[in-house]
Amino acid sequence: MTAITVDFAAHTALESEFDAYLRSLGFLTFAAPYHETMPPEIQRRLQFRDSYTSLYLRARADRVAVHETLPLEFEWEVKTHDNSRYADLCIELLPFLHHIQKANLGVRCLYVFRIPHTSFDGCFWVHRRPPVREVWITSRAGSSLAAKAAQLIPEARIVQRDPRGGTKDPFVIIDKAQVSQQKNWRVAVQQVVTATSDRVNAKR
Repeated sequence: MTAITVDFAAHTALESEFDAYLRSLGFLTFAAPYHETMPPEIQRRLQFRDSYTSLYLRARADRVAVHETLPLEFEWEVKTHDNSRYADLCIELLPFLHHIQKANLGVRCLYVFRIPHTSFDGCFWVHRRPPVREVWITSRAGSSLAAKAAQLIPEARIVQRDPRGGTKDPFVIIDKAQVSQQKNWRVAVQQVVTATSDRVNAKR
């Protein structure tokens, strides 16, 4: 399995493609990763701290979409799974937990993904997320993280082990049966734009 980073070609391609699609629908987009927007002295300190606050600051959604005329804005994340054997979806646990908590307050976040060897493009809104099959609590995770995951993702099986490769960060697995049921991201975004426009026009 190839470790997916922000420099992975399929990742950057999907990111650019989705960004262009948003702009075609009238969105303004903004990239705000911590390693590009925070002063270097803050970056250096956050890189070596493992408090939940520092982890949150490093793992916030890198991308924001704000519509030019409609009252519609959301965060978005791109995920690309490069594995010739599996068509499931792996997502870092801590950012996922952050987004679930924020969704409880009404914050919108869209996960956009592509499964390269299946050519499947999909997405889901965190507030309507598909069930999680497993949460892998790896050796890098703190002892309290399993309890937090069980509280916020109660349907998932908690697995305590390290994968053979990768960063050893904890992650969730959404089963391929759930992945294949998600909407294409072009359809999902167009639907929310249309619904928002209809609500605005109905109030006039």
